[in-house]
Amino acid sequence: MKPGERARVSEDCTGLAVLRLNARDEGNLYIQGHSQSGVPFFTIHAFLGAIGPLTHPDPKDVLVIGIGSGGTPWAAGLHPATRQVRAIEIVAPVADVVRQARAEGRDGGIGALLAEARVAVTIADGRHTLLVDRTQYDVIEADAILPKSSLSGLLYSREFFEQVRARLKPGGLFVQWAPTERSIATFRAVFPHVVMVSPALIGSDRAIGYDAERVRGWLRDKRVHDRLRRTRVDVVELDAWFRDRWPEVLNGGVTCHRG
Repeated sequence: MKPGERARVSEDCTGLAVLRLNARDEGNLYIQGHSQSGVPFFTIHAFLGAIGPLTHPDPKDVLVIGIGSGGTPWAAGLHPATRQVRAIEIVAPVADVVRQARAEGRDGGIGALLAEARVAVTIADGRHTLLVDRTQYDVIEADAILPKSSLSGLLYSREFFEQVRARLKPGGLFVQWAPTERSIATFRAVFPHVVMVSPALIGSDRAIGYDAERVRGWLRDKRVHDRLRRTRVDVVELDAWFRDRWPEVLNGGVTCHRG
């Protein structure tokens, strides 16, 4: 480690997590030896977390599979109408190292996730939860594992996407990043309506009304803006992601506006 850096480490039967931060409270979270997310939150995670709830007209109940350092579930709670974000993480030490950093009072903003009353963090297997829990959601998001990781195919499979679809309310949205052409094809085989705002895929059983200007309007809302700033998300950069990415209709009748 470099001078001024510190690391928080936790390991149990579910895996290994290392949170490494420098003197400016910036760094990376490593899960099973792979760099998965950052502090401050990477823009891509804020983008993936925000796009579903800010596209849905009334995203009261949101489920996020995979928490990492917290960027995706934090951004999934941006919409003021959201009552609860349920965040599921299979590697228990991930939540443990975030708690350690928060207890020290120098967590770079990631501890905000655990302090948020609307966010419920659960240590569980996302696939098993979808199988046994009949709760339905307005938005479900999966940002859990890199395709190169062992057993990653379980979360890019037709069977998993069908499990997700069964837990969406009518008109509900599923957000999944698009790592490969193969995963995109599988996603399209399950959801009759699909729009891609690269790298995000949005799927639904009904037409998707994606409007980039409306999403960007939410980013200018003081409540949303302040929430992002609390975790040092670069709001200008996030806005540019929505401004510069052209929505591509892949399936069904989708109403899209770039803005």
